[in-house]
Amino acid sequence: MERERNRSDGPLQLDEPLSEEAVKSLMDEVDRQQLDYVRFTFVDMHGIARCKSVPRRHVERFVRAGGVTAYAG
Repeated sequence: MERERNRSDGPLQLDEPLSEEAVKSLMDEVDRQQLDYVRFTFVDMHGIARCKSVPRRHVERFVRAGGVTAYAG
């Protein structure tokens, strides 16, 4: 069972596909905080942190496509 997240939980880990409920929860949080961009971060195979900033209007599509792992190669 998925527990509710709060700020102290740290960043959301996208190492597996999100459920419909999790995507809706993420989008509700983006709207609640009135974010213009969401930054997705991953570590490449050399240990270098890479990130992708995504405009609000594309966040849901980006997450459903696999997030940064879909663009990491």
